[in-house]
Amino acid sequence: HSGPARVFNSEEEAIAAIKLGTRHFAKRQMTWFKRDARIHWLDVSQLSGEALFSAALKIITAPNEQE
Repeated sequence: HSGPARVFNSEEEAIAAIKLGTRHFAKRQMTWFKRDARIHWLDVSQLSGEALFSAALKIITAPNEQE
């Protein structure tokens, strides 16, 4: 959301504000994505290589459940 321009007292303060704003934006994005049934998450810490490819291919070739 936009508001009046903010004035920072130091470069460090500006960097901290940018980092915080980025974290808040990422959290809002994740909340939005989690609510979208069209998004399918793949845990890359559990799958790799051929297994990851197969899981992704299964998702994109499955019939659309929304129609």
